[in-house]
Amino acid sequence: CFYVLTQLTSPSKKILLTIAQRGELSRSDILSSIQAEGFIMTRLNDLLACGCVKEIDGRYILTSEGQKIAATLNLMQSILGRNVGG
Repeated sequence: CFYVLTQLTSPSKKILLTIAQRGELSRSDILSSIQAEGFIMTRLNDLLACGCVKEIDGRYILTSEGQKIAATLNLMQSILGRNVGG
């Protein structure tokens, strides 16, 4: 749930650092901090640029490469016995 590279911000890292900086936060405060970060769109743009996702009429779909990666990630989650996101 955490990325090793310091130039990337994982949602988990963002949540922990925001709570550490601001103290107690409500769920809506946490959601606002994540949305304000903009890393979701950065990651989506990266996926578009590398060809894992494509946009058609304002909707995003996986390319064949994206499907392979998603299948591999699902397999890894299954092998490790972890639920989604864990």
